[in-house]
Amino acid sequence: MNTTFENELRKVFDKVPNLENKKYVGRAFYASIDKDIKLKAEFISTETHERFDAMKIRVLHKGEGELDTNTIRLKEI
Repeated sequence: MNTTFENELRKVFDKVPNLENKKYVGRAFYASIDKDIKLKAEFISTETHERFDAMKIRVLHKGEGELDTNTIRLKEI
């Protein structure tokens, strides 16, 4: 049974090619871009506690840590 968060994340990331090992955990999505680079996307609260109004997307390198991050407010989309 999928959660609302998972359903919304699937609408975005199931259509993205070249992502491997896709995993949906709670309000987060994880995938491999290549063997050393991972993607993490999660719903976050920016204004009000427990009101998830944005998505934070991070690109992580196994050895170097965070390469890039972007926060997208859902009202902007």
